[in-house]
Amino acid sequence: MGPRHRMLLVGLSAAALLVAACGGGSGGGGTPDKTTVTIGLSGSFSGATAFYGQAAQKGAQLAVDQLNGKDQKYTYKLVTADDACTPDGGAQAFNNLIDAQNVDVILGSPCSAATLAGMAVLPRSQTPALTQSSTNATISQESGAGGNPYMWRINLDDSLMAKVFAKYIADQGIKKIGMIAVNNDYGRGAVASYKTEFPKNNVTVVAEQYYTQGAGEFRAQLTKIGGASPDAMLDVGASQDAAVMVKQFKELGLNFKIFTRGDVVSTTFQDTAKDQCLGNGIEEATNWDGSNSVVSAYLNDYKAKYSENPLSYAGQSYYAVEAISQAVNAGGAGRAGIQKGLSRENWQSPIGTIKFDDHNQAHGNMFIEGFVSCQIKLIKTVNG
Repeated sequence: MGPRHRMLLVGLSAAALLVAACGGGSGGGGTPDKTTVTIGLSGSFSGATAFYGQAAQKGAQLAVDQLNGKDQKYTYKLVTADDACTPDGGAQAFNNLIDAQNVDVILGSPCSAATLAGMAVLPRSQTPALTQSSTNATISQESGAGGNPYMWRINLDDSLMAKVFAKYIADQGIKKIGMIAVNNDYGRGAVASYKTEFPKNNVTVVAEQYYTQGAGEFRAQLTKIGGASPDAMLDVGASQDAAVMVKQFKELGLNFKIFTRGDVVSTTFQDTAKDQCLGNGIEEATNWDGSNSVVSAYLNDYKAKYSENPLSYAGQSYYAVEAISQAVNAGGAGRAGIQKGLSRENWQSPIGTIKFDDHNQAHGNMFIEGFVSCQIKLIKTVNG
């Protein structure tokens, strides 16, 4: 072998070593024929809000498994960090995923408080993050043009949803409404949006109450709302709390209409209540339509894998992983590639078109669902 051939082999070996050395944050790793894309899920995995992270992980892992079964170019890997659904937890989880686990992209958090704090750490490492179910309007207001370029959102925020749902509620003949919400950035952010939109539709907010997630006691707040003689109540929170709240609502003899925001119109509400018909008449605005035949393949695959019905957070995480895959295909692996790919994204998902505006906000569909004759029914789809 001559010197020229030896130099060529040395050069090729050095290049191979360089490729092998490139890990999570640079789109490297994987098998010799595939590049590994590491997705870091920030979610709550502890305390009263643990169901957020657990559901999101199940949906995301299902999507990752399916991608790995068919993708010929990339291998996807899911890792997690517990953000406890708090601001401090969000910042810690995002930092852990970026620095310790060297992820290419962050998925999450389902909790607005964690996302708002976590997004602040993204610019230093230029790591893109895609939230799938945080709804506080401030996230998009502070993202994209003139703000944080690395934070993206696949779901509609509460300011967008409130414009539609407030009018829908008014069209039902509601003139006075009381609001009760979980006492965090999600709940307070939603209430702020509806306090802006209800007056535009000639609906007066006559009561405003908050509760601690998982507390299990709502009678004092409900009594104050009932004392204001509203035509209806809007509850912003999760299905587990709502199931207890509606029982106490009925025990107190209250009988006005209930509207909700969250995942209340769901099988989880019915399972928690142990009463298929407790929620009859409740109507909800949501980013997820679990009754949609378009998502039936996902629902069947989820039930086959986990032997349970999925929460909305699982479905939104499932399609958020698909959005990340679309971004990788459009821009390449690694942090820079995914960031570029998200800006180019434009595809039709079962929850609406995924294309981001100047504030990195997608405008998918909004769904209004209700419990009708003890069954979950789609009442209206609003195109984004």
